[in-house]
Amino acid sequence: LAIKDGFKLEKWLGSSSTNLTAEIGGFEGRKLAKGDKISFNSKFKIQSSILKSKISRSIVPHYSKSPTVRIVAGAESQDLTALSDQIFLSQNYKISQNSDRMGFRLKGEPLHLLTNKELVSTAVNFGTIQLLPDGQIIVLMADHQTTGGYPRIGHIIEQDLPLIAQLGANDSIGFHIISHEEAENLKVEFEKDLSFLKIGVELRKKI
Repeated sequence: LAIKDGFKLEKWLGSSSTNLTAEIGGFEGRKLAKGDKISFNSKFKIQSSILKSKISRSIVPHYSKSPTVRIVAGAESQDLTALSDQIFLSQNYKISQNSDRMGFRLKGEPLHLLTNKELVSTAVNFGTIQLLPDGQIIVLMADHQTTGGYPRIGHIIEQDLPLIAQLGANDSIGFHIISHEEAENLKVEFEKDLSFLKIGVELRKKI
């Protein structure tokens, strides 16, 4: 992958992506600019036998500009008012311009807690949904901090993280809650199908 003639992107920490905040990685740690050209290897060919192969639907992300992702309840989800809990799961949120790899700030009808209480900073993860003081929510992304003090009202399940990671400003997202047991079963199914895919790829190499 090249961005300028004769220039090849060097990997940083095993990745060619760019950390704009730290201005590291990619091409000079900056955004793509007008006049940049990206070239790809045009000599790569896919065997016809591979095109006829099929993989399980459970490991194929169904990308959309307005996906509904599955979540499990967060530790502070019960602190939402009944109306806010209903709004949270029924409305579509827009991703604001003020979003980056640390977190996607969403715009929607404000949510409210039963009581305002100060929380101790607690562990968070990629996909954690936090309620901000202004009633809006933020979804923590790949470069998220490790702890946070805002209420955690939900967590996007691992299989659906690619769906939100591909979204941009003004795209929309909705949430569908499932039980922890359902999330665990989906995880097991995903890992099983992924293992079958790995075995199939290894067998294909030997043919």
